[in-house]
Amino acid sequence: MPFELADRFSELGAESAFEVLAAARAREARGHDVVHFEIGQPDVQAPPHVVDATVRALREGKTGYAPAAGLLELRDAVARYHATRDVHVAAEQVIVTPGPKAALFAAMAAVVRPGDEVLGPSVGFPPNAQITRFLDGRFVPYDLDAGRGFAVDVAELERRVTRRTRVLMLNAPHNPTGGTIARGELPAIADFARRHGLVVITDEIYGDLQFDGAFASIAALPEMAGCTIVVDGLSKNFAMPGWRLGYALVPRGHAAAFERFVTHNFSCTSTFVQLGALAALTGPVDSVLASRRRYAARAARVADALDALPGVTCHRPGGAFYAFPDLRALLAGTGLTSRDVAARALEEFDVAVLPGSAFGPGGEGFLRVAFLQPDDVLDRGLERLAACFAAVGDASMARSVR
Repeated sequence: MPFELADRFSELGAESAFEVLAAARAREARGHDVVHFEIGQPDVQAPPHVVDATVRALREGKTGYAPAAGLLELRDAVARYHATRDVHVAAEQVIVTPGPKAALFAAMAAVVRPGDEVLGPSVGFPPNAQITRFLDGRFVPYDLDAGRGFAVDVAELERRVTRRTRVLMLNAPHNPTGGTIARGELPAIADFARRHGLVVITDEIYGDLQFDGAFASIAALPEMAGCTIVVDGLSKNFAMPGWRLGYALVPRGHAAAFERFVTHNFSCTSTFVQLGALAALTGPVDSVLASRRRYAARAARVADALDALPGVTCHRPGGAFYAFPDLRALLAGTGLTSRDVAARALEEFDVAVLPGSAFGPGGEGFLRVAFLQPDDVLDRGLERLAACFAAVGDASMARSVR
């Protein structure tokens, strides 16, 4: 007999990146040459020594259950890795999870109570809002300052905070804009959080991919150690997205509760994957540095090309591997949305991009372009986007003449 899903399941939205990827692959199956700008998956493989360590662990039969919070040697390696960012935690404060999303869910489940408000970017990682609603919280979006490279504006945070606010969410380098938070801006954000008694959940998955190499964490501020949860993983920096290896750094005194939660949720993270992660964090980081240089060069190439197009503005990203062109001038008076333009780009020009609205209300009028292709493919995709935007502009001009 059919049953009804609980409201919390029925109300979950999809993640557009995977929807657009599926549509693009279906188009490829019909013989089209599609340029993929939609999915945030590194275009290189995990370092060979990481693969070797993982295969060796498999061959040696290291496939049994691991401790729920992770192998102690990996937790220690994570703690030492983050010490290079001036974030000092004990191994016992590291909770290893099967992917950064699992760490994010655990962090939010730990602090969001029914009716609590969560302050998060109005354009940001879609699970932030979805998880908040799943936990019966209320997601309150705050706008980023597009004029300053999508910076966090403390005055804007003050306008959004209420008595019910419980959590402040940060993400830098930022998905989808490529914005960063300068070290000098962190004390003011920390002061805001402490004055209002907020827990900070900071998503630092792109930390190693800040192009100037000057990434700074709010968790490094001594006064924030007891009220900050760091979410991170190896998906982006070590090109290990499908390995599903993430972790949370939690304040002292809370690790045991997190460990109980993950025990009841997923039992543990795969042992052999953890041993591969251990090799990544304790081995050479040449591949990470090479990726940072490669993405920085592409960021300049893509942003400059898009910014030169009529009706388009694109700031140069400071990290990650996304550009976020602003099409609002191009779309003015057309009645078109960013979702309309993204659909047209795929269906008529064979280039897959994501509408900015997929990342929240602040993204309407923007597109996300993931620059994870070789230069020749990148240029081909940019040419197709230029043609798409020109077609949108021509249609707008024709309408205004009529």
